[in-house]
Amino acid sequence: MSECVVLGGGAWGSALTYHLLKKGVLTTLVTRDDNPRFRDKLVLCNGLKLGRFDNLSAIEDKDIPLIIALPSSAYQDVLNLGFLKNFSVVISATKGLVGEDTPCTFLQNLGVQSSRLVALGGPMFASELSEGVIGSLVIAGSDKSSLEISQKLVLSEKVRVYLSYDLLGVELGAILKNIITLAIAIADGAELGTSARATIFTRGVVEMDRIIVALGGKSLTSFGLSGLGDLFMTATSDLSRNRQVGFALGRGSSVEESLRSASGTAEGLFSIGNLLKKLEKCNIQVDTPILNALNDFVNLQQPLANVIKSLITRPNRFEKI
Repeated sequence: MSECVVLGGGAWGSALTYHLLKKGVLTTLVTRDDNPRFRDKLVLCNGLKLGRFDNLSAIEDKDIPLIIALPSSAYQDVLNLGFLKNFSVVISATKGLVGEDTPCTFLQNLGVQSSRLVALGGPMFASELSEGVIGSLVIAGSDKSSLEISQKLVLSEKVRVYLSYDLLGVELGAILKNIITLAIAIADGAELGTSARATIFTRGVVEMDRIIVALGGKSLTSFGLSGLGDLFMTATSDLSRNRQVGFALGRGSSVEESLRSASGTAEGLFSIGNLLKKLEKCNIQVDTPILNALNDFVNLQQPLANVIKSLITRPNRFEKI
């Protein structure tokens, strides 16, 4: 019988744990406080073990896969090479930037071998995964063996899992779709209309593609499951925490009020400034009007009306895809 460790007891980590347990995978869920989401469901499954962040040494020396489902803000506090080095594959399921790095770049800088690193992305909500809905995900990495181990671990009768060698592109797609979702949701909250929503969605996909390619990912990845696919789901469903936060911002709530109104972490909000810093640090000149507008509104607290006007009155041009 296969085994796995899942690090992170939030909605996504708990849903992945439940998914694995239902498949018959012996799963250790490591949390901060022994109180994971979906606890009532989890305790009814055979094969569940619980661990804590403050006792990671108890589960070291395991030659089995590890899924990291932590918020990006927790990576630096929780993770260390001593814990990570003995897992057969390290699967990042986090959709945010760790400082200015993608999660797998951070893990590689920490000392994890690149051949053992993969990223999990694609359009799937935690609540729907735990309910057993039909859906699909994508797993990306550089090593075929690690990809196949991860695919076999996650796929099921209801969840189809595709593979990709574009690790950076898949991670960036997962990060960028949250940022563009915020912009769409802000427009919806401000009641700008369906035409505005369609415009931001379409030009947002173009902007995602520009950034992914500029940072070294592949263009086709932008239009795959982790890019366009996840954006379509996240931007159109009220189950999305990034949509919840963006909608509240568009209604006039402060950042703090908007975060309190959401049902969990909204990674997109914290990725805006970090992504701009990353582009500047890498000396990458790329046209990012939506990202810039979000930074003006969210981080620089410029009035929404002014930000909208600056977007609409940009110099006229031919449409570029």
